Amino acid sequence: MISAREIPGNKLVYLHLLQAVSSQDFSREAVEELLKSDPSLVYKLLRYLNSPLLGLRGEIRGVREAVELLGETEFRRWISILAIVAMAADKPPELIRTALTRGFFCEAMSQPAGISAQSSDLFLMGLLSVTDAILDRPIAEILASLPISPDTRAALCGGANRFRDVYDTLLCYEKADWPALANAAARLGPVESFIPDCYTAATARAASLAAA
Repeated sequence: MISAREIPGNKLVYLHLLQAVSSQDFSREAVEELLKSDPSLVYKLLRYLNSPLLGLRGEIRGVREAVELLGETEFRRWISILAIVAMAADKPPELIRTALTRGFFCEAMSQPAGISAQSSDLFLMGLLSVTDAILDRPIAEILASLPISPDTRAALCGGANRFRDVYDTLLCYEKADWPALANAAARLGPVESFIPDCYTAATARAASLAAA
């Protein structure tokens, strides 16, 4: 049972950021306004984007330049990461690493599962999977306020679809429940051999980003 608490004002800003970058009607201006409400967010975003993790040749100095250099899809991804990391600032660091690892793992599994066109949604699903622990509220309640894909919403709320199969595969691997893992992976197809490498790579990327 999760006791529902009032969401603090600063975390509402981060939730609104997630809403802005999850919406089909993406507005760079709306994201900029939200970032301006907390200058530390702009600093952290630019620190991420100018880190060796991205390997960009030029330096990014602002939101407009970030959208132009990264493209809308990649920019949304980094704002989602920023929002989750900021939202979990008062939680144990392991929670941030879990969110990032899950995001990168679900994204990586999109290729062997044959749903690479939905890799961005799978990445977001992994990130959002810990928001109940971050906000101390039921996940269905949190997701109700976010304009995410129906597949993502259904998977995180216990529905049955391809996204849920990826998520179940992740959970089984985290728990080292090998019989359940074999069953979950089988629903995705011949993917079981890819899982260890995907998870190892996801863990390494998460650790690097968490330390940035």
